[in-house]
Amino acid sequence: MASCASCGHKLDDGITRCPGCGNSLSRPGVFMEVVGWVLTVISSIPLIIGGKTLEQQEYIPIVTGGAMLVLGVLLVIAGKSRSSGAENPVREQDAESAPGA
Repeated sequence: MASCASCGHKLDDGITRCPGCGNSLSRPGVFMEVVGWVLTVISSIPLIIGGKTLEQQEYIPIVTGGAMLVLGVLLVIAGKSRSSGAENPVREQDAESAPGA
C-alpha cells in the first residue's frame, strides 16, 4: 500500500497525481533522464551516416551525432542527480504497519 508523502492520502497503483492534495507523484528529473536516453539512442543515426561519409570528407553528420551523444549523456546524468537528491513523493507501507489493518 502506498500513501502520499505530503498529505498521507492512500494511493492506487498507476496514478500520477495525488487525489487528496494534487501533488505530482513522479520524482523530479525522471523526464529529463528519459529524454537523455532517447537522444543518446537517436544519435546513432547521424553517427552511422557520418561513418559512411568520412570517405567523402563530410564531417557534419559525425559532429552532429557526437554532439547529440554528449548532450544525451549529460541529460541522463543531470536527471539521475536531480532524482537522487529529491525526496520520494510516495511512502510505501507494509500490510502490517498500515493504519486500519
